[in-house]
Amino acid sequence: MSYSKFDELRESLKGDGRVYQKERAKLDFAASLWTLMERNGVSRADLADDLGKSAPWITKVLSGECNFTIETMVDLACAAGGDLCLHVGDTRGKVRWVETYHNEPQAKEVWRSFERGVVVEAEVADAAEPLAA
Repeated sequence: MSYSKFDELRESLKGDGRVYQKERAKLDFAASLWTLMERNGVSRADLADDLGKSAPWITKVLSGECNFTIETMVDLACAAGGDLCLHVGDTRGKVRWVETYHNEPQAKEVWRSFERGVVVEAEVADAAEPLAA
């Protein structure tokens, strides 16, 4: 699914309060899963095989049309080579995620932001020494 479709869906739901928040959470999960799959070279077929699911189900997941359980989200994240991280934030604030990679010659911090449904990654620092785990 293209990011423009995510943007279109988000915009159509704005102003509906909780409905918007629920749909945004599903779309954010799908977008971050897709990004992780691309980064780790995991195909839709690989994900389906790993989870014992059908290709159409994976397509539905990546379109943000599923009402996920936490267990399913963990399974999907693990199959794509990641971890599920949840956070409840104040609506007056802005949440930013930082992923730190410890197993590289020089550890790098990557800022991830879900700004208007677009996953943005930017390298922000090269550490002089590996960061503590």
